[in-house]
Amino acid sequence: MPLHGKHGHLPETRDIALRRMHSLRKKLLKDGNYYKQYSAFMTEMQQKGYAEQVTTASPGNVWYIPHSGVQHPDKPDKVHVVFDCASKVEGTSLNDLLLQGPDMMNSLLGVLVKFRGSLFAYRGDINIIFYQVRVPEQQRDYLRFFWWENSLDEEPKEWKMAVHLFGACSSPSIANFMLKQTASDFKNEFSEEARFTVANNFNVDDCLRAEDRKDALLVNLLEVKELCKKGRFTLTKFSSPCVEFMSSIPREWYSRSTSELIDESESHKTKALGVQWNLATDELGVRAELVSVSRTKRDLLSAIASIYDPLSILAAVLIEGRVIMQDHCRLKIAWDMELDSDTYGPHQGVSKEAEPDQQDKCAKKPEGYFMGISHSSTVAFVLRCKRHGFRSSGILAGLGSVGKCILQIHHGKGKGSTTEACFSAPPRA
Repeated sequence: MPLHGKHGHLPETRDIALRRMHSLRKKLLKDGNYYKQYSAFMTEMQQKGYAEQVTTASPGNVWYIPHSGVQHPDKPDKVHVVFDCASKVEGTSLNDLLLQGPDMMNSLLGVLVKFRGSLFAYRGDINIIFYQVRVPEQQRDYLRFFWWENSLDEEPKEWKMAVHLFGACSSPSIANFMLKQTASDFKNEFSEEARFTVANNFNVDDCLRAEDRKDALLVNLLEVKELCKKGRFTLTKFSSPCVEFMSSIPREWYSRSTSELIDESESHKTKALGVQWNLATDELGVRAELVSVSRTKRDLLSAIASIYDPLSILAAVLIEGRVIMQDHCRLKIAWDMELDSDTYGPHQGVSKEAEPDQQDKCAKKPEGYFMGISHSSTVAFVLRCKRHGFRSSGILAGLGSVGKCILQIHHGKGKGSTTEACFSAPPRA
């Protein structure tokens, strides 16, 4: 772990961690199902060697980390244990002792755009990527925690993690470095395309790759999976809209959404880096839950922030909400004050843009359209961004003379600034 220079004597963290464990025990006793899922996760960590029991006293510095369980809305039957590395004792946390490291993640927007650049594509996922990178033996005492070995009626035992943690600020940089190092270490054993995929088509643990031929895509998948295996990374949970392609790999490699597609289930939607991906139609989309009109500035900000749209598919709609926020901030309206019709009335069109039958905005529309919005509307949207000082971040599309889709990527970090890059891609983009 990349620790800061000499940090001297560390504060006593054992008592704080034990108090947090007693609070956790009360929650586990109240909810038997939650305890069963939590215990199953802990048992799996021990069986796979991710955690080991402390048997001897440490002569050096020791840090005890509290932990808690989180549940994904789409996976209510599974608890994922996260270690609270930001928990402070005497003003210091474990994350304060760690160097975050350089940002080695590939651009999310860049990975998504490359993913839409060819006719056939797949998505894969590295199984619990942080737990595949080991921590040196001499540093594991910084990763101690408490857990019950058999029953909640016993005193909790001391354990220590042998791998990097979800919650540690250094884990993303280390995991990405090791993944790229794997591609470099085995460069003589694998093709340039496989090494390029591992180095450039991953965003943390998600791999998105596209090819113009199905056979080339299959070769790439098999090579990338084997290359990841060399670094002890397990690439699995594959998804693809191409049924013929997916039929060429073992079914145990499938993601749940792909199995539903193969079985002709009604539901076959998955996500690609958080963006909805309909496998039946091969469309990327955004789900905008704007069925009711917000009446306070706080509700409006919450609604705008709740929409995850890295491709700016709903940018022309969201700009209206941002203009409302800008107007209300200028008027210094209180966060919880009911907005009257004089200030809210001119922007009633925002909710109309998100009627239930229009909520799924897709990145695949008929000729003459950009992300479901006409070209004339797109021009008006860009001008509106500039007028109100917002950054224009989106994709302008038009059809080329040879049937290719010409894309212009407008993206900038500063307020009102843009940078432009142009390239050609097949109609799938």
